Formats: sequence, C-alpha cells, structure tokens
Amino acid sequence: MAARLKGWRYVAFLGTFAGSICTFLYFTAVRPMIDPEPYKKIREQVLPKLPKSEW
Repeated sequence: MAARLKGWRYVAFLGTFAGSICTFLYFTAVRPMIDPEPYKKIREQVLPKLPKSEW
C-alpha cells in the first residue's frame, strides 16, 4: 500500500529528487564546460590506445 505524500514530506521528496538530478547534471554536463582541461588531458592519454575505427 503506497503512502500519499502531503505537506512537508512532499516538499522534502521533490527537493531530494530535484537536488539529485541537478547534482548529476552538474558533474556530467556543466563542470566539463566550465573547466575542460582535465578532460582534454584524459582524452590525450586514451586516444592513442583506441583503434582508429573507434575515432
């Protein structure tokens, strides 16, 4: 039997849900656009190891 969320429980659930999505998006989309240098270094290390067909 599912509990119906009301009042502060509903707000806490939505806040946790939205916060987790925003945290995920920050680390996967926003942070690489703000500071791309670490990702460029990783790419320079990995790219020579990949076969040419995967470029």
